[in-house]
Amino acid sequence: MKERIFKKAVKFVNFSFVGTTTFAMQLFLTVLLTEVVLMTYYFSHAIGLAVAWSLNFIFNLKYTFHVRGNMPVRMERFVLVAVASSLFNWIFVVASVEFFSMHYFISIIIVSIMLSAVIFATEELWVFGRTRVRGPVAHAVQDDEK
Repeated sequence: MKERIFKKAVKFVNFSFVGTTTFAMQLFLTVLLTEVVLMTYYFSHAIGLAVAWSLNFIFNLKYTFHVRGNMPVRMERFVLVAVASSLFNWIFVVASVEFFSMHYFISIIIVSIMLSAVIFATEELWVFGRTRVRGPVAHAVQDDEK
């Protein structure tokens, strides 16, 4: 039991490190595009999220969850989670800026921290966890797991 808890804690620390690193890249890119390029934060934040999620998939695949196989399924699921969480992230950031007059930078930090636990659980259980696939892709995916 202690070993299982320790492994999950290590996984969460790795996930947090990857998330913090890609989050820093996202913030840097968002601020650069907003403050230097003078792009509206709507678009700069969307671009920052897209870059961060791409790097997040690669780093979590290799360093956090150490998984191989089922790449088409894992990528598809990751994209679904990334799109959904990015949409929620973007909506909450825009809402907090527009309705509560919060600075976009502070809003991005708060919203991202709030969503991180949900994203970790979803990625651990559904994206990078043991996958069960039904349908025409099932045979190819099952062959990858062997």
